[in-house]
Amino acid sequence: MQMPTLPMLPSRIVTALLALLVLVAAVTTAPSASAQDDSKKKLRWGDTAPALDADWLHDIRPDFKDGTAYLVLFWGGDSVASKRALLQLWELGEKYSGQIGLVLMADDKLADIEGYLEARGVNQIGVPVGADKNKASWNAWMTASGQKSNLAMFIVDRNRKVVWGGDPGDSDLIRILQLVLIDRYDPVSEAKARPALDAARRAGKIRNYNEAYQHYDTAIAVNPRLFSGIALEKYKFMVTEARDPKAGAAYGKQLLETYHDDGSALVDLALMIASDRDIKERDNELAESAVKRMLALAAPSPRPTDPSLLTRYASYLHETGKLKEAIDAQMEAWMIAPESAKAAYKIKLDQFRNAAKAAAAKAGAGS
Repeated sequence: MQMPTLPMLPSRIVTALLALLVLVAAVTTAPSASAQDDSKKKLRWGDTAPALDADWLHDIRPDFKDGTAYLVLFWGGDSVASKRALLQLWELGEKYSGQIGLVLMADDKLADIEGYLEARGVNQIGVPVGADKNKASWNAWMTASGQKSNLAMFIVDRNRKVVWGGDPGDSDLIRILQLVLIDRYDPVSEAKARPALDAARRAGKIRNYNEAYQHYDTAIAVNPRLFSGIALEKYKFMVTEARDPKAGAAYGKQLLETYHDDGSALVDLALMIASDRDIKERDNELAESAVKRMLALAAPSPRPTDPSLLTRYASYLHETGKLKEAIDAQMEAWMIAPESAKAAYKIKLDQFRNAAKAAAAKAGAGS
């Protein structure tokens, strides 16, 4: 039996039908538009923090409240670096309690994460711990920001903007976090200063001290007010690694003039001189001059009214043996601190009180 033949179609219609078939095949086999967008989307510093899609331990979820900064750790694997970063996250949470929130996002099953944390004695209560769903969060944060490993720490500022991300072991993480907490961090200035700062550190490692000094100055000059922390790093470098206390003393006096109206920079200089264990020859006169200038800025009040600055001043008093004055200053800092931060200030107050008791008991035993 002969099969019926199909009518001949004009070539233009055949061509159109073939094009339609190709289009249908492409639509049915290609990734969805949203998936393509997710994989190509870039996360740039200053962008609003992307959503975190995860299964959450104890159903505790991050809220990214305005007015609170956050540390978000994307964590994978069981390497030494991963273990160190996990402990670092909780240590920073305790150190800056009341000022930052923590989030842990892992590429593992929720039960496995919980077991890992419990085995290491990590108290995850109150901290959002998530198991990533289908790599959605990983793509939105890690891939989109160009992270190359399975481990990265992100800083979200008080306005819900992601302002930094990278290796948790980065030596600048603490400096940047401190700038974020006092609303001074600027990613644009940081990017401009970074090449000179890296060059200063490289020169320092090969003991090319004069070149290191020049590169430090170039980095600081990008924004001297913003980079008081780099200026303090240069001072420490001069009196420790370069072993040049004479030049360090001269530079220290220069810092008093540069930051004469910056109480935060002044108290940080004094506290570093008094407490940094790498500094063997302490310029106590410079530290006292920095503190006096800081206190003068608070006039007519006898002490600063910023609890963050006041608690650093209390730490300076404690480090220099003025235990009663340290307790008084920390008590005041605790009283004026925002309610969310009072617990952290109280912990330090108790530490100072215990130190004073121990000193008194030791003095009594020796009499």
